[in-house]
Amino acid sequence: MASRKKKSNGNGERKRKILGVGLILLAILILISLLSHTGWDDNRIVSRDNPFSIDFRNQVGIAGAMSSYVLFFFFGWLSVFLPIGLIFWGFRFLKFEWAKPLFPGYLFITSVCTLVTMMADVYLVHHATLEVTYSQANGGYIFFYLTLFFMKILGSTGSFVVLGAGIIVWLIVIGYKYPPLRFHVGSFDKITAGFSRSIKLGIAGIKDWIAGLFARTESEYDDDDDED
Repeated sequence: MASRKKKSNGNGERKRKILGVGLILLAILILISLLSHTGWDDNRIVSRDNPFSIDFRNQVGIAGAMSSYVLFFFFGWLSVFLPIGLIFWGFRFLKFEWAKPLFPGYLFITSVCTLVTMMADVYLVHHATLEVTYSQANGGYIFFYLTLFFMKILGSTGSFVVLGAGIIVWLIVIGYKYPPLRFHVGSFDKITAGFSRSIKLGIAGIKDWIAGLFARTESEYDDDDDED
């Protein structure tokens, strides 16, 4: 009974490792297809030519051309974070403990880049003289229409404020996850104290200058009276 249980655990562990390696290989292929993505391949796909009669320029062939077209269509340049996430998932199956502390950093970078991309789309739509489509946006179909939803509910300024607040929240979260990146309150107090001191010195300097100006003017009047 014990040997059977041990054998079952060994098979489960082997399957986890195979799945982990498979996810990492899939992620590498997706990443190569995204990096070698070209508009030439997209035009061939849109024209509905027979894919087996086309010499695609994508370095992963037909599969790479098709997958990169779909990913860029829905997610835009943010697609590059998908294979990186798959790599972390593969590391989890392989039980690479050293990768666990890096995962929050990946989530932080992905989330902040998404929020910044949406802010860029808000700016693009707000300042456009003609109608903007998802193909002209930065975050693909999904994030473009998500941005339009935000603008419909909150307006352009409100969307900027909410998306910017999301970035600040992530900065706070990542600061507590990685203490060396944390912005300490003591540092903030020193900055505000120095700023207040500079303002006080500036006001005192202006006062002295105005007082000196009036004193000089009065002395000039006194000199004129003496001459009379």
